[in-house]
Amino acid sequence: MNLVKYKMKKQKIHPTLFLTALWFPASCNSNTTADQYLQDVYHRKDIVLTMVHHHPYMTVMMQEMMNNDSCKQMMMDDLMSTCKEDSNMCEMMMRKTIGNV
Repeated sequence: MNLVKYKMKKQKIHPTLFLTALWFPASCNSNTTADQYLQDVYHRKDIVLTMVHHHPYMTVMMQEMMNNDSCKQMMMDDLMSTCKEDSNMCEMMMRKTIGNV
């Protein structure tokens, strides 16, 4: 009786292992680029949230943004518009950044 059960299990396991062995290399070899992955709104949001809530990732992202001219320009434009709208906030930021102004 046990020999019959063993043979039946063996007959089920071998085809499963064979199919897994065929499937595994194909599933690990993804040709999706970062741009293609980021086109999906849900993937992009998940990636951004992960980076924002993980300090080492956030640090790398901020360093890359500060090394990018268009990002620096965008941040300066935002800062200038904030200063135009709220001069007290701009003065407070300047004091914290530069010192007593």
